[in-house]
Amino acid sequence: MNALFYPTIDPGEVPAIPGPRYLPGYVTEGESQVYVPVAGL
Repeated sequence: MNALFYPTIDPGEVPAIPGPRYLPGYVTEGESQVYVPVAGL
């Protein structure tokens, strides 16, 4: 019954989508304090 409502796929079946990615730790806490006022957030 699960297959009737939720398709099951393997991660290998999903194509990679180019674009921005989340990189934890890429910007340090100190750097984020500098960038946030510039962004106006």
